[in-house]
Amino acid sequence: MTMALRKSSLLASGVMVAALILTGCGSNAANEQAVENAIQNANPSVDADVKDGGAGITATDKDGNEIGIGTAAKVPSDFPSSVPLPTGDLKSSVKSGDGNFVLIYRTDDASGNSAAAAYGQQLVQAGFTLDSSGGAASVGGVEATGNGFKVEALSLGGGTLSVSVSPAK
Repeated sequence: MTMALRKSSLLASGVMVAALILTGCGSNAANEQAVENAIQNANPSVDADVKDGGAGITATDKDGNEIGIGTAAKVPSDFPSSVPLPTGDLKSSVKSGDGNFVLIYRTDDASGNSAAAAYGQQLVQAGFTLDSSGGAASVGGVEATGNGFKVEALSLGGGTLSVSVSPAK
């Protein structure tokens, strides 16, 4: 794991914990500000914004790491257009400053396994080559390379699909 991806993972973990705290505290402007302050106090280089009564949180840092959760989740503007997006509702997005992305989707597939397989077919249609020997593929997910990127899609259970995109090495 690269340093930027590790830092963005820490940023994501902190924001997710804050989201859980906010959900448990009720939603009002004072709670939203308290969560924003907690995130920024934990890491002064982070700019956080709690939205929609706590239903959405965004955070960015000076290194270009970004996260969006809930109603604030969006596909980053610099997400590679050559990588197709799966079907489903985007629930969170993470972007590291070094060009790695993680998108979490809620799908209609209760297990997520057929959603991963369907996404694998989208990747093939977009010119990617599936790799059946990789880590994600060994646990029912999809791993593919193409268009200068490596993509891994993995079911997290409960209809949740995780898609990781990184520059191909």
